[in-house]
Amino acid sequence: MMVNSSIPSLHGRIFRRLLRIMHTGLVKPWWVFMGGRKVGVFGREYRFSAASQTFDPAAFGAGHLLEGIVAHADHVQTLAVVCDALSLPGRPVFVDVGAFHGVYAVILGKIIQEKGGQVLAVEPHAGQFAILKENVRLNGLQDTVICENVAVADYDGQGSIQGRGNESFLTEKPSSHAETVTVTTLTTLLEKHGIDRVDLLMIDVEGAEMQVLHGLPWEKLHHGKIYCEMHPFAWKRFGTTGREIGDLLREKKYRALDMFFQEHTEFRENLFYIGPVLLLPQWRPLAGADQRMP
Repeated sequence: MMVNSSIPSLHGRIFRRLLRIMHTGLVKPWWVFMGGRKVGVFGREYRFSAASQTFDPAAFGAGHLLEGIVAHADHVQTLAVVCDALSLPGRPVFVDVGAFHGVYAVILGKIIQEKGGQVLAVEPHAGQFAILKENVRLNGLQDTVICENVAVADYDGQGSIQGRGNESFLTEKPSSHAETVTVTTLTTLLEKHGIDRVDLLMIDVEGAEMQVLHGLPWEKLHHGKIYCEMHPFAWKRFGTTGREIGDLLREKKYRALDMFFQEHTEFRENLFYIGPVLLLPQWRPLAGADQRMP
């Protein structure tokens, strides 16, 4: 028997809408009495007329501005990569460097599985890698998502990886808390699995962006799109400067646009946060996911 999967979500939307109507009806007289509606957004308080249509403050966050910026950038990136995965033709190949627990690998994995494509998810930290593999298994994606427990850089060899909360990163100063890990380039990984092209690439490596970019097989980037999280506060840890990253992107003829639609032509390592950045080849317009490299 076929079940319409849209019914529960439709009922949920109706229920949430009714709750909002009831809540507004109950509190609107209070807003009128108080001379307007108070809304806390990004650590600041605003006041709106009780009759005005505003926004859901929960969607922006009432905390500090930086917290809201980070959450927004991650949200926009998620929507963008999902749209990309849906629009990619043929049997797309998605590579996730720094996959962590596999949120992107699983979400995009389902889409790419339907297209007969392939996902390569790379996570160096042993504990995070175990969770990644379990999430792939729970979603029946073992035949679509290849999981690799290695670190990606610009050389093949061994390294030490340090874990801290939700982050793990390569370090040149081994400690009792560090674990030894195999280090390889993305070029080597793709050759290992017989992957001759990459349609969509994500990089989140806690400051080692330059090392990963240096080891890229740029000629295999079929559609050219790279989503790369930039961590300028951590570049010094890897001996990287913002100028080096900017020079590399200019050499490869790539543009850099963050999730707030700001183009970065120069990168400064004294910036605390840039976040997810879309690296886009200059030959490609901002729109049109099906255009391939000439």
